[in-house]
Amino acid sequence: MENKVLSNLFGIAGTIIWSVQLIPQIRLNYQRQSTKGVSLLCFSSWYICGLILSTYLIFSRQTPSLIIQITLFSIFCAIIVFQSLFYERKYPLKKLMFTVGSCLIVSITLAIGIYEMMNVLKGHDSLALISAILSSSFMIIGFFPQIYEIYQSKSSEGLSKIFVVMDFFGGVASILSLVFHVPFDYLAFATYLIVPIFQCIIFGMILYYSKYYAYRITKKNRQEDDIELDINELSPPSELDEDGYYLEDDGFGSNESQSNKSANASILI
Repeated sequence: MENKVLSNLFGIAGTIIWSVQLIPQIRLNYQRQSTKGVSLLCFSSWYICGLILSTYLIFSRQTPSLIIQITLFSIFCAIIVFQSLFYERKYPLKKLMFTVGSCLIVSITLAIGIYEMMNVLKGHDSLALISAILSSSFMIIGFFPQIYEIYQSKSSEGLSKIFVVMDFFGGVASILSLVFHVPFDYLAFATYLIVPIFQCIIFGMILYYSKYYAYRITKKNRQEDDIELDINELSPPSELDEDGYYLEDDGFGSNESQSNKSANASILI
């Protein structure tokens, strides 16, 4: 069902959302002065994904909006990586600036190399397929470290929920733009579908660990506190009499105490 108006509207919405989706995560990292809970491998992998995809979009003369969107995505991923190096790895400012410069030089070199390889494959039908497979692979690979990070810490602390929601709806909008476009681009659909699927998994983990799991832990701690309180109530602290002997409540301890006192008195005599 072709509808160019709806296709363009959803395409623009997806492009805008995906262009700014990482800003809430960058802002949260800055406010917390920490990237704890955010996977360095995740955003490094996504940076490589953006580098490959943006180079392909430039080579294939795609619309400027798509090129800007992927370029911004790559830049924001790089910023989060550098935040992690600064906040968690404790990189000094000089070392961090050297790393940024080195990364920029390597990225430009790789982009030129990828562009030249595409020139060699120019005219081949496999070029788009290879680019889509490579970029999608790095996108998928990036999700697993973040999922493991949440599972290991049993918490989603540090991960922006706004970013997760925006990423999900950006993918949905992009998919809807394909639904109303003829012919249907199955390659782009497969690439866009990755994001909503994995963000649904992450969002489900966020809800589980922030609600259900936290409730179970709280309930368990309360039960342990109640058991400890009951034990203390059943075992009141013993008291000492005037001569320093323990007084018991069963009656036998008092007799034993009296006999001990008599024995001590005999020794003294």
